[in-house]
Amino acid sequence: MLRALHFATSAALFLSTQFIAVHTASAQPYECQFDDAQPDGSFIELDAKTGLYKHTPLSPPEGEEAHVEGSLASEAKFVENEGAIAAVIHILGVQQGGQIIGGDTHLLTFHMSADGKFVEVFDGKVNQGTCKEQVPETEEAGVSQETAVLAGDPFSHPWDNSDTAIVLDPFRGNSIDWDKVKTDPRVVGMIHKASQGLGANNKYAERKNAAVQLGYAWGSYHLLTTADATQQIDHYLSVVGNDAKESRAVDVECLAGASSCQSASFKVSVASIETALRRVKEKTGHFPLLYVNHSVATALSTRWKNSVEFANVRLWYARFKNNVTDFPVGPWQSYALWQFSSEINCTPSSCPYRVPGTQRDMDLNLYFGTPEQLKSRWPLER
Repeated sequence: MLRALHFATSAALFLSTQFIAVHTASAQPYECQFDDAQPDGSFIELDAKTGLYKHTPLSPPEGEEAHVEGSLASEAKFVENEGAIAAVIHILGVQQGGQIIGGDTHLLTFHMSADGKFVEVFDGKVNQGTCKEQVPETEEAGVSQETAVLAGDPFSHPWDNSDTAIVLDPFRGNSIDWDKVKTDPRVVGMIHKASQGLGANNKYAERKNAAVQLGYAWGSYHLLTTADATQQIDHYLSVVGNDAKESRAVDVECLAGASSCQSASFKVSVASIETALRRVKEKTGHFPLLYVNHSVATALSTRWKNSVEFANVRLWYARFKNNVTDFPVGPWQSYALWQFSSEINCTPSSCPYRVPGTQRDMDLNLYFGTPEQLKSRWPLER
């Protein structure tokens, strides 16, 4: 790319663009590394939403001076479709003040697939690499966007903060008294079990209709089993349909080889989990939430620590204790939702939190933000 032009620079190179975007409302900024780059070599920053395509050579080509500053004079067209971003860029040269130097027009094409792999062709030369979604400053500081909306410790009994939002996740066996639930202003939504393996939950449609009429945000989850993962996800999506306002989730109870689990059919492989997540992304354009307990989260954090692809999966974390001091940081800095209460730790005499109109077997989840903030960010897919 600019390596071929040998433009030396010590500053960020910004495009002056004529920007045309299609379906870019959800576009995220990315940082892209060339496969053949040295540790201090060039990288790209791409933001299809704002029209930014910035190339920064961190060290100048041999024999070049590094004090020249400038911005790229260019024309660009970005298109995003179902997570893939493509660009056709005409680089006119480096602009310094009102003058463009290196004034030949160069055609650059760029394509990034949904998994972050990119191909760039500059004057016939092909360069390849991988893009990773840029992490907001709050996440770099160890707090994700999900947990940056309120002050306080998101890992120390945050449900005691009356400003935090609550989400229920029922299945057909849980009783719900809608009139009483409605008296709790902290309850924002529900993520209801829709399917398990190749079977369906017979309360899903009825409960969705009631919840939506009452103004609740709605979501669904699929309990993954050892059956074929692709067939399971296709079945799940056939049950829930294509409601763009619905948040989707995949529930993993335990991994293959786990010493204990509710059922052997729940002992799924990491490969099956990855297949399921990719299938939802392929069919809907978004990764679902991933529901896992601490043990599974720890194993996946190790496997996905440097994953560009699965860093975009939001965590639905199940942990039934008041304080978490060993959160498995890796692709996740925090949780999107924390399932903090169930019959495991909610007894007749002691319960972290009770929602009126539900029994103590109702699973409760916390969003570390206000009800209004959660409503504005729903659905929680990415």
